[in-house]
Amino acid sequence: MAQARKIALSHSSIATIETESFFHGKEAYLSFIGKDQEGQELAVLVAQADDAVYTYPLKEGVGSKEAASVVKEKSQDAIDRVTFGRFKGKPIWEVKAGSSYYVVDFKTGKVTGVF
Repeated sequence: MAQARKIALSHSSIATIETESFFHGKEAYLSFIGKDQEGQELAVLVAQADDAVYTYPLKEGVGSKEAASVVKEKSQDAIDRVTFGRFKGKPIWEVKAGSSYYVVDFKTGKVTGVF
């Protein structure tokens, strides 16, 4: 995690990191949410396999709270956690509710898969 944090800080415009988590989909990423020098909120993913860095301004998609509320409408289980990640080459929010993992498209806010 410390190595991925260094990569995120040096290979993206993120300046401060507020949250960090692991995303384990078909590919694993270390997921960082924070802000750049101008105070814009960013999500930065560092691929565990090859240290590739992906940066997404959060204003370009739905937020974690919105992703959680979309899943709340579909699931009777409580929301356990919301993690930013990548699935099939696209940025997503992974929302864990009960024993299910919901894939919420970052751009559209629609649930695109349940595992």
